[in-house]
Amino acid sequence: MSDEDYDGILRKAVTGAAATGPLAMSLIPTADTIVIAGIWTTMMIAIARKRGRSLDAETGKKLVPAFIAQAGAYWVGSKLKF
Repeated sequence: MSDEDYDGILRKAVTGAAATGPLAMSLIPTADTIVIAGIWTTMMIAIARKRGRSLDAETGKKLVPAFIAQAGAYWVGSKLKF
């Protein structure tokens, strides 16, 4: 499969992530982080399905630390003020 086969999936994920911008100013703490985590999850599942793979419980256990690291990096990059 070429990179173009994934363009639609990535375009939807980027558009969804960009739309969460106003949530950063929400009165609900971490509302944007929760939405971003959902977008990442949806994107990963779509890519796995396109590749003909499934996400089983064992793979899910491996992904949890990655999700936490990604959410932490997102939070530091968007919330922390230097």
